[in-house]
Amino acid sequence: MENGEQRDALRRALGWLGHPVSVAGLLLLLVNDHVLKAWQPGPVTGKLSDAAGMLMFPPLLAVLVALVAPRVPVRVLAPAALAVTGAGFAFAKATADGASLAAQAWSAVFGPSVLRADPTDLLALPALGVCWWAWRRSLRRPAPGRGIARLVRGAVLVPVALFATVATSPPDWPEMGVVGEVDGQAVLVVLDQNGQEYAVSADDGRTWRPVEQPPPLTETSRNCAGDVCYRAVAGRLLVESSQDGGATWHTAWEVSGEQLAVLTDEYEDDGVFGILGTPAGDLSSRSLVVLERDGGHVVLVANGRDGLLRRAVDGSWTRLGTWWHGTMRPAPALAEVWRPAPADRARSAGFTAFGVLLLVLTAGAIAAAAGRRVTATVQLVLAGLVAAAATITCMVAAVAAGISLGSGWALSALVCGALAAVALGGLTARLRRAGHLSGRQVAAVSAVGAVGALVAELSRAAILGDGIVLGRYGLTQYWAGLVVCLVALVAAGLGVAAGRARLPRGEPFVP
Repeated sequence: MENGEQRDALRRALGWLGHPVSVAGLLLLLVNDHVLKAWQPGPVTGKLSDAAGMLMFPPLLAVLVALVAPRVPVRVLAPAALAVTGAGFAFAKATADGASLAAQAWSAVFGPSVLRADPTDLLALPALGVCWWAWRRSLRRPAPGRGIARLVRGAVLVPVALFATVATSPPDWPEMGVVGEVDGQAVLVVLDQNGQEYAVSADDGRTWRPVEQPPPLTETSRNCAGDVCYRAVAGRLLVESSQDGGATWHTAWEVSGEQLAVLTDEYEDDGVFGILGTPAGDLSSRSLVVLERDGGHVVLVANGRDGLLRRAVDGSWTRLGTWWHGTMRPAPALAEVWRPAPADRARSAGFTAFGVLLLVLTAGAIAAAAGRRVTATVQLVLAGLVAAAATITCMVAAVAAGISLGSGWALSALVCGALAAVALGGLTARLRRAGHLSGRQVAAVSAVGAVGALVAELSRAAILGDGIVLGRYGLTQYWAGLVVCLVALVAAGLGVAAGRARLPRGEPFVP
């Protein structure tokens, strides 16, 4: 063959990929795999995906081959792409070994993948005849030149086709659906978009082996061993237990609040531009089984996407992970949450309220004395109050953010606050005697300080909630401290306005 025809391989392959039949197969693959499969998964959408792949994958393969080997003869390019596509698809779908080999190769390149053998998928092979017809038709059309048309085909169609090939199905993940007991063995039912898998365990859930079809299994969310009962709470990662046959219940194991939020983030994947991501799935306790053993009992809980939960005979709970395709995948570690004791909560609340109140009262008193002649003693008092107010504000911000202050820091803050309060009382008394601070002004500043302290504490408590997730960006802590500082500054500004309201003018303040 002439060199000109050899160099024509890439242009002809791009023309094949741009044929309406190939483009229709590409659009069908994208819509079917990312819309229809998620809306109505089943054999119909599965066969549509296979047929669409038969229409668009051979021309895509031809383009890739022509890019790597630009001198490949045109008369060889299309037949080879069609033959490789058909043979590879038939091998992967008709035999278990082919499916396993294809899944391993795909996983090595594009990440974890699953491919199941299904001989009925071979019904899509006749679509290769339509693809061959599209190739023959594309040869009658002028090949894309070296200009804009070729650039557009290569820059648009090839990346989209590669994306459609890689993202060939909606996100799939396993969820532990049912766990029970049959003939003394634990039985597990795993659910995914392709159906169900089954596994049994002869050692109370420590290890599992797959089985084709277990005996009939009854799903239950409550089970007992004597008077000790357990139940899985629907819609939550929560297992409750009862020591009196179910009359009263209390929490035995739970993931909630900030821990659950972090765990949800661990399972969620935004993907590429939000397209290839996976949602968190169902994070809830679905069913459980209690296995009576010598010395006590073992509890196994199916927790949906979070996998299996096991309670040992000694009472310890362990998240085992997710069983899928013959292996147990460990579950993400739970975030460590700092939950202060009630005494620490009360101490933090008091510290925050006192600090904000002191800051507002100080701002109001300084505003009342501003603009007047003061003695050196009063100047020192005012300077000390400003320094104390700044110190207390920093301490309040730290406490508001959930930071535990050491005894030295806490003692220093208390001493500083006490001295500031004494100085503030003395300054207020002098202003009152001089007639520059009325009782209404004192009441107004005090009211602003009390409201500011209340708002700051309520804001801190609302942001921190039940506790703080340690080692996770620290955004909650910083946000809580920032909000308290903003509330304190706004309250201080209102305190200044209240302290300067209706001030008498003309007479200097000389204590």
